[in-house]
Amino acid sequence: MQVNWVNSFIITYLSFFSLYSSTVFAILLLTKIINGGDWSLNCSTGCHCKWMSGKKSALCNSLNLTQFPANLSTEIQVLMMNENNLQTLNREEFTTLGLINLQKIFLKKSNIKYLHRETFKNLKILVELDLSENLIEQLDKQTFSGNDRLRILLLYGNPIKRLIADQFPVLPYLRSIDLHSCEIASIDETSFSNVDLLELLDLKQNQ
Repeated sequence: MQVNWVNSFIITYLSFFSLYSSTVFAILLLTKIINGGDWSLNCSTGCHCKWMSGKKSALCNSLNLTQFPANLSTEIQVLMMNENNLQTLNREEFTTLGLINLQKIFLKKSNIKYLHRETFKNLKILVELDLSENLIEQLDKQTFSGNDRLRILLLYGNPIKRLIADQFPVLPYLRSIDLHSCEIASIDETSFSNVDLLELLDLKQNQ
C-alpha cells in the first residue's frame, strides 16, 4: 500500500514538473518572438537593429562613428554604416568583433582613406560590399582575397589613380564592379584577369 502511494506521488510530481517546464518554455519562446529575438536586443546606441528584406540588419548610418560598434550581435547579416567618419579599416575589422555572418556591408561616404589588405578576411559569405564615395587612393591586390562569395563590389567615387596587375584576386562569383567617377589614369592589361565572369564593369568618367 505504501509503495503504491509513493509511486502515485512520484507520477503526480513528474506530471506537474512536465507541465511547469512546458509552460516556462512557452513563455520564453513567446517573449523571444515578441522581442524579435535576442539578436535585436544587442544593438549599439544610435543603431537600429531589425529584420530587413529577410535578413538580420544593423542600421548605423550618419552617426559620425569613428569605429565599428563593439556590441552588435554576431548574428547580424547586413551592416549599414553609410555617412560616418571611419577613415581607417584595420586588419580583420569584422571578424575581430565576431561579425562572421555578414553578407552585405555598406560603408558609403564614411571618409575611409585606408584599407588593410586583410580588413575583410574570413568573411566567407559576403556577397555585397559598398565602399563608394570615400577617399581610397589605392587597393592592395589581396584586399578581397578569400571573399569567394562576393558578387557586387561598389568602389565608385574614390580617388583611385591606377589598377595594377591582378588587381582583384580570384573571385568566382563576382559579377559586378563599379569604378565610375574615380581618377583612374592607368589600367594594367591583367587587372581583371582573375574575374573573367564579370557581367558589369563600369569605368565611366575616369581619366
